[in-house]
Amino acid sequence: MILGYVDVEDRIYDLNFATLRLRVRVEAAGPKEGSRVTFSQVAGAGSASYRILEEADASAEVSMDHDGKRVPLLRPVEGHLIRHEAGLLFFATPAKRDPDDPGFDSVRYWRGPVWAVINFLVGSGLSCAGHESWGERIRGDTRTLIAEGGMYEYFCPVTGRGVGGDDFSWTAAMWLHWARGDRPMP
Repeated sequence: MILGYVDVEDRIYDLNFATLRLRVRVEAAGPKEGSRVTFSQVAGAGSASYRILEEADASAEVSMDHDGKRVPLLRPVEGHLIRHEAGLLFFATPAKRDPDDPGFDSVRYWRGPVWAVINFLVGSGLSCAGHESWGERIRGDTRTLIAEGGMYEYFCPVTGRGVGGDDFSWTAAMWLHWARGDRPMP
């Protein structure tokens, strides 16, 4: 759970997969009111706002228990933890992958590749937040990767070569979406 939520009854929600069309906004308020976190739908009505009780920089880790021993599944993720009236919220700090970093691998999952569907979500989010030039740059660069590399699952960020499965459906879906008129998500 990179961006997730734990409610007061310890139910865990993964916002990445369950609610891609949800906006999360931290709103600074005056000294008497305190800051709030607001969850709202991207399209449609409805929102919920909660008073922030505490904030801290934090490190999150995904692990499993194997014969009584904790086994890390992914490397720790740095971010910011917000405790509010209804639960917890963790915002991951974007990873910076320097090609000289020993953890960087241009063609291994989560180590450096470029994914069209993730670029679509990031580009759309930037555009919706008023950063249209950045959103368009990400969408344009991704269209070029697909046009030159094919409908691959993901792409090498160094060479642009398509990697993983070929004729991949979510890459094709992004290409078709952009072919319809290059509209970011509302």
